[in-house]
Amino acid sequence: MIAAFSAKIDRFFQRTVVESVFVPRKVEGQVERIHSAKVLLSSLSETELFPAPDFPVMRELRQGRYRGMKTKTITWDMPKVPAGELFHLAPKSTPPQATLFGQGKRPVWILVHGWLGGSRFMDEVFWPLHAIHKTADLVLIRLPGHGPRSIPAYSVFPSFPSRNPVRNVLGLLTAVTEIRELIAWLRESGYERIGVAGTSLGVQVAALLATVDPCAERFLFDRPLANLSDPLKRQMHAETFELTRMLDALEDLYQPVSPLSRPSRVSPNQVDVLLGREDHVVGLDEGEALAAHFGVKAQTFPTGHVLSWGREAVVTDITRKLTA
Repeated sequence: MIAAFSAKIDRFFQRTVVESVFVPRKVEGQVERIHSAKVLLSSLSETELFPAPDFPVMRELRQGRYRGMKTKTITWDMPKVPAGELFHLAPKSTPPQATLFGQGKRPVWILVHGWLGGSRFMDEVFWPLHAIHKTADLVLIRLPGHGPRSIPAYSVFPSFPSRNPVRNVLGLLTAVTEIRELIAWLRESGYERIGVAGTSLGVQVAALLATVDPCAERFLFDRPLANLSDPLKRQMHAETFELTRMLDALEDLYQPVSPLSRPSRVSPNQVDVLLGREDHVVGLDEGEALAAHFGVKAQTFPTGHVLSWGREAVVTDITRKLTA
């Protein structure tokens, strides 16, 4: 009963929200612009796409407590990503921001939220914070254009991702660089064991990081969105209207930032993949493909993406592996 109800909620959310925000309304001229952007992107080397992280100056915004947990929120300068200079674009976002729950004496999980995340309310929706915090410290990093980083702040819909695929590529490259900078700071702060957990949209960032830099001890990919062309692909399967050229062009452009198109740089025993059996927002196919790509067998819970009953206990068990 709960699983069937969860599937209905997912289908409604996919149709009324995801497709309306991410699926292009017009094809005219788009394919040519996407191909031109792909040619420009192809001129960048791997080290230019993913430059080694700087060691930015971390500035403390505030300290506090959240439901008994000590917190420290930090910010630092927006990283310079060569792709942004190539396209003469900057992420539509304010500078990076992350909140640390901990004191530097335990392993730490960096939690990468999904679309619509970045606020404390949504942090609680995406993650069982207290359960994870029993065995590890936490860092909540906010993706570009989300929550307080959106322009204007806390907009209804984040500015990343959007219908502009070039800005989406830039957003992914920027997010990966920010996490690498955050990890470098955590290492300097004394953390020896670091995990990176992504959920939904955050999985594309976390999994992309695992193909760029084996800089963490563990990775968790929860309800994965592995490619930003998926919303268009899913609508085509549902309605079969003529957007084949658009889809092909998007997948070509997104290939350098798709974890499925890049070799993993971490061992399979460092990776966990978690899927909802009734997930109709991102679906099971991409998640199973991502698990196979990283050489692991996915774990599952019985419900879906929006109403993910049964997921919290599995996430809690997986995150405990960092302390094993």
